[in-house]
Amino acid sequence: MSDFYVTVDTGICGYSFVKLVNTSNEDKAKEIALEETENDIRYMLSNLKVVNVTTE
Repeated sequence: MSDFYVTVDTGICGYSFVKLVNTSNEDKAKEIALEETENDIRYMLSNLKVVNVTTE
């Protein structure tokens, strides 16, 4: 087993995730990192809320 640091660019304002994946295969590390990032983004989107509204 090896540790791979996989950087996943979300394409959203330059926001990226860096995932530490322990596996013996680089392609599998990429797959796992993408899946984890998708789950992270889904979680973030499910928690969106308005925190303030102002007028001019």
